Amino acid sequence: MTERTLTALFDDKDAAKQAEHQLQDAGVSASDIRITSQEEHGSDHTSWWDGLKTMFSPSDEDKHAYSEHIRRGGYLLTARVREAQADRAIQVLENSGAVDFDRRQEEWRGQGWQDRPAGAQSGLAAATEGRTGSDRLYDQTDGQVGAQGVSIQRGGAGYAKDNTSAPVSADDDVFRDREIEMTETSEEAVVAKEARVREELLVTKTSDQRTETLSDTVRHTEVDVQNLGEQGRSSSDAQGVAGAAMGRDLGETRSFAPTDIREHAQVVGSDGQLVGSVDHVDGGSRIKLARHDSADGQHHYIPLDWVDDVQGDQVRLRVPASQAQQQWTAAG
Repeated sequence: MTERTLTALFDDKDAAKQAEHQLQDAGVSASDIRITSQEEHGSDHTSWWDGLKTMFSPSDEDKHAYSEHIRRGGYLLTARVREAQADRAIQVLENSGAVDFDRRQEEWRGQGWQDRPAGAQSGLAAATEGRTGSDRLYDQTDGQVGAQGVSIQRGGAGYAKDNTSAPVSADDDVFRDREIEMTETSEEAVVAKEARVREELLVTKTSDQRTETLSDTVRHTEVDVQNLGEQGRSSSDAQGVAGAAMGRDLGETRSFAPTDIREHAQVVGSDGQLVGSVDHVDGGSRIKLARHDSADGQHHYIPLDWVDDVQGDQVRLRVPASQAQQQWTAAG
């Protein structure tokens, strides 16, 4: 049983939930629908992308953009539907108020956001802080001898005999043994210290700024397209000439058959951007695109020679999406 994975971006949680309920009403199983946001896993980007891998494997460009939308607080709805449910599910999502994915990416780029271009490297010079030196202060305690004169008082005891002659009254208690004790005192010099702040040390740091030029090799890929002309082709084969001019050499065989291209398959450019979806293969030489993916609401034709590869429900072109949309042919 063929299945497809549909995605839609929403700014509002209620709108995402309403689209989920509408898909269930259209017959999509609740277990095949998932809404991913920061509310579910916080800022752990790895965990919510690991959860999405169980449902689908987006291209690197789309994955980077989905991640940016969730990082900005948005909601990503993914639904796995059977081929018979695909048209109805697509109609539900188109009428659900989902974000215009391409337009939103252009708004982010205008704000400085960079997506991941394929086949090229970008260089960015930045300043990083490194240690060039240090200053260390030592706090050392030193002693200094101080001297000051102190007046010390000392007391002593002594005795002396003095001859006298005086009568003794009856009240004088002189005829008994007794002991007289006298105490000598003296003063000692002591040191009293008080700690006081005499100096303060202020530590300051200075910095200066200079400009250094960094150089490195930035690689990129350039593709030269050789127009081999229209020699040997009929005037009615203009679509085939355009396809050869845009990347397929004469005599090169396709790695796919026109019957490999399924209806409703997504058509993406070489840059991974969506061009449209397949309505059907017309005459074995061109693809008719569904009109509901077109801004003007019309069917468009692209040459089969523009197709680089077909993988399941995805058709990848040899040219970027913007170039394909500029040179496609509107159905009359």
